[in-house]
Amino acid sequence: DTASKSKEAVKDTAQSSAEKSKDAASKTAEKASDISKSSADKAKESASTVKDAAKSSQDRASDTASKSKEAVKDTAQSSAEKSKDAASKTAEKASDISKSSADKAKESASTVKDAAKSSQDRASDTASKSK
Repeated sequence: DTASKSKEAVKDTAQSSAEKSKDAASKTAEKASDISKSSADKAKESASTVKDAAKSSQDRASDTASKSKEAVKDTAQSSAEKSKDAASKTAEKASDISKSSADKAKESASTVKDAAKSSQDRASDTASKSK
């Protein structure tokens, strides 16, 4: 009877010890799982932050490139317009000079024509008096 009770007590002790060991192992696994999950969440959050920063940086670079392209386009357009204006003014000036030159030539021709007529008139008058 004592042996039977002793055997039963050993069995109960072993079972209780096994259950306690099982509970401890379960809690340890749970804790490890929580730590692992928290670590995974932090890594995910960190990756998301890096991704957002990269996107923001890319957007800024794209915006800068767009503004730079626009500025180059505006500068080229402005330069082309200034060039066009300068060419137009130069052509206008050349036209004015040419017109002035033509007017002077016309005026000079008229003066020569008048002088020739006057000379012819004098010659005719002299011939008439001589006659």
